[in-house]
Amino acid sequence: MRIQINAGPYTWVLGAVVLVLLCMLVFYGLFLKAGAKQAVAAGAGGATITVNGRGEVRAAPDCGQVRVGVATQSASAREAQLANDRAVEAVIAAVKAQGVTKENIQTSEYGIWPEYNEKGQLWRYRINHNLTVEVKAIQKLGAVLDAAVAAGANQSCSISFDRSDREVLEREALKKAVADARQRAEALAGAAGKSITRVVSIAEGAAQQEPPVYRSMAQLEGAGSVPVEPGELAVSAAVEVTFETSS
Repeated sequence: MRIQINAGPYTWVLGAVVLVLLCMLVFYGLFLKAGAKQAVAAGAGGATITVNGRGEVRAAPDCGQVRVGVATQSASAREAQLANDRAVEAVIAAVKAQGVTKENIQTSEYGIWPEYNEKGQLWRYRINHNLTVEVKAIQKLGAVLDAAVAAGANQSCSISFDRSDREVLEREALKKAVADARQRAEALAGAAGKSITRVVSIAEGAAQQEPPVYRSMAQLEGAGSVPVEPGELAVSAAVEVTFETSS
């Protein structure tokens, strides 16, 4: 006797579903296995300590900047502009006479502003033209500022000091900052009965800049030669370091 079973259309659908379920189980098992390996690897490492380190290098400045400006006012914007142009040209000529080349003179700000009286009526126009002058010889800073003021500079007068090898000093400061961070991490880890094993991450922070030395126009007018005392320049660096500690 022969028995024949005719497979209906739903039998193929059921087989496909079973096949899909089997595939899902296989992939799920592989995923669990990989996750277990990652968990073990993560658990094998020690705890971490994140610290901030600072470093500073001090040196006598050997160059600097002079910042000077010319402000003019007039009822006519054109007249104010012409007057400002003449005054700025005189300042530039005086600065060049001190040995500064045109490549080291740069316009840092230029603006035209309308000014109104108490009734809200247009009163006059004001024009500001500020210059930044790079001075390679630090002993010339005072003379350059004197010459600019005598020639007509009447606002935003300041000086700042710098080093021609600033990048070298910055790298030295970074080395000191990293060493400081390691010492801090070792102190913290030692207090907890642990020791640091390796650097996990390191990032550079924002370094502080020396502020310019400002002189008001009242201090400059009639004061004769501007006394300049450069002192020492501080170049600083900051880092954030994460260390791994022994488990």
